[in-house]
Amino acid sequence: EPKGRQGKKRRRQLPSRQSDRALGVEDYAQAAEATLREMHALHLEQVQSGKVALQPEDDDYDERDMDADNNIRPNTTSYNGILNAWSNLRGTDRAPKRAEAILNLLLESAASRSDGSASRAISDLPVVPGVEPNIVTYNTLIKCWARSGSPEAGERAEAILSFMNGKLGRNYLFNPISRAARWQSEVVRPNVVTWNATMDCWSKSGAPNGASSAEKLLLMMLDNPPGADGPIHPNAISFATAIFAWSKSSAEDRAERAKSLLGKMKELYHSAGDDSLKP
Repeated sequence: EPKGRQGKKRRRQLPSRQSDRALGVEDYAQAAEATLREMHALHLEQVQSGKVALQPEDDDYDERDMDADNNIRPNTTSYNGILNAWSNLRGTDRAPKRAEAILNLLLESAASRSDGSASRAISDLPVVPGVEPNIVTYNTLIKCWARSGSPEAGERAEAILSFMNGKLGRNYLFNPISRAARWQSEVVRPNVVTWNATMDCWSKSGAPNGASSAEKLLLMMLDNPPGADGPIHPNAISFATAIFAWSKSSAEDRAERAKSLLGKMKELYHSAGDDSLKP
């Protein structure tokens, strides 16, 4: 048989490299979850033996103070590591939906201070009493949506942003967490990374209103809304994300809108002298 035909036959038999990578990434994420389950089981053995408490009694307890040699209790960083593993799975909404379920679990844990039983939101991961989501949790979840390629990425990310700002309206997506339970956990305010990541979700969503929605968020940032570290200020990444969103838009005035944003960016840079706004 001619070599050319043999080559074609071999190529037809090869699986998609992209599919292989996706499968491998998902395997890694599931392996990370399995490791957390093992950590929790070993921690419960420590609790039963009286070596450690089920939950620190000190309200000022810092997870970084945990003695790694004596206590392997999963903490927020453990869950964030799982979310980061899922964020590497691109082109599917399986990753962000799993990440949302894990956030639900953490919110339920913070609200209920449970004894480690399974959560309603996600039955195959443990609830660890007192473990709460932090800014990394939310930002990684939004990154999952940005990488998903889902047409609903922008809407979901903006709902997360609104959630962090304390707005529970029709776009509130984190059921079954109740309004009362939401306020029992510490409020995690967004930072500029959160806002930029949400804009990135709109930019990559392919939604007809993706570019205008990204620009809307940028204009909101110019009003300096409250954030985790004080008032939010847009930076060069903020403007670049909005400009990129317009570059992908099919709107007839996309070039003018992008050019207008670049002009605004230059104006702010020269008037404020802020290097974070340097084009």
